[in-house]
Amino acid sequence: MLDDPEEIRRLGGADPAKLQALREWLLHSDDRNFAAVVIRRGYIVLEVERGNSAKTDARRVASVSKAVCATVLAVASEQSQRGLTPRKMSFADHAFDFIPWAQPLSDTRKAAITVEQLLNHTSGLCPEATGAPNDGTWEYLEPVPEVAYLKQVLFLLETGMSIT
Repeated sequence: MLDDPEEIRRLGGADPAKLQALREWLLHSDDRNFAAVVIRRGYIVLEVERGNSAKTDARRVASVSKAVCATVLAVASEQSQRGLTPRKMSFADHAFDFIPWAQPLSDTRKAAITVEQLLNHTSGLCPEATGAPNDGTWEYLEPVPEVAYLKQVLFLLETGMSIT
């Protein structure tokens, strides 16, 4: 995390005074627990929390997990495009082949989940952070065609990946 105002300005491209104002607003806007992180140009420029840890607390991420999942896949796709993986990623590939930092998997069935299933949110994953077990059969759902197509187009535009 960048703490020095000059580094925040130079490396993070952020205004330290505006970040401080945001910190104050977050801390004084109400009394609910929260955790917030601002990342600019790959640097953490603000981290503020009350009652929850931004580093260790995975409760209540809810729909944010979709954005996190897409970001992880975009990073993995970029690495595959740069030749840093054994092959280029496609939608049909097993997603965790390209996400080595997720190993070891908490359930061996996750190894069969494809990139497309993660992007369409049809992998059958249970929310482990809430204590829900990944037991029983996983039934893979067919995505709604329009939603699946839009997600794929957005992913392609952002990563330059081709459908194979």
